[in-house]
Parts: sequence; structure tokens; C-alpha cells
Amino acid sequence: MALAAAAALAVGCATAGVVLSILPTGVSIAMTSTTYRIGDATLHAVAPGVYSGAGTLVLGHNGTQLTAGGSAVVDGARWVVFCEVAADGAAETCRLQSGTRTLTARDVWSAGTWRRTYSDGLRVEIAAAQGVPVPFPVGR
Repeated sequence: MALAAAAALAVGCATAGVVLSILPTGVSIAMTSTTYRIGDATLHAVAPGVYSGAGTLVLGHNGTQLTAGGSAVVDGARWVVFCEVAADGAAETCRLQSGTRTLTARDVWSAGTWRRTYSDGLRVEIAAAQGVPVPFPVGR
């Protein structure tokens, strides 16, 4: 009886772990001319298109595309990220690097949320206005 209960508990824990690993995690982003807020961190504008604080964000343009570069320490690792936002603000492609580790991310905006999929399969949801770039390793 005890063995059966332990087996059932183990299967239940494993199932919960799988479900939690595939569910997207979420954070919110807000940007004004003076601040860029990502989760609990706030960056402040120090020059046009440049924000600094718990990380650094630099905005620019490549033709009609908005570009964004970001750098921050997340869980003790320094990440550098470069993103290109499509001209209509409905998609974003990012390249992320931490040391020798490189990932890509594809963000698709829908109903107030970026739905980010990393190249390693991790998915996150990021609440933001359409076109607001996210050059940070959200969910990593």
C-alpha cells in the first residue's frame, strides 16, 4: 500500500513538473519617454533612446525597424541582447548571449502580450504595448 502511494505521489510530482515547465511565465513591460519598467526593475532615461538602471537599454532605427540593445545581469550571469522590432510592431526577433551561450527568441505580439519562444523551446508571455522592445532575457 505504501509503495503504491509513493508511486502515485511520484507520478503526480513528475506530471506537475512537466506542466509547470511548459507553461509560459509572465512579466510586464512599460515604457515612457522617461522610464522603462521591466517587472520590478526600472531604467531611467539618461539621453534620447538610452535608459539606465538595473540594466541598460539603447534604442535605434534600422530603416523602418526599431532596434533595441540591452544588457543586464540576471541570476548572476551577464546577458547582452539585440532585438529588431518589425515596422508594424507585431513581431520581434532577438539574439541573446551570455558568455559562450547564444540563444534566439521570436516574439509575436497579440492582445497586449508578447508571446516569446526561445530557440531552446522555453516560452514566456510578456505584457506590453505593441512595438515596445524587450531586449532582456525574460524568464531565463
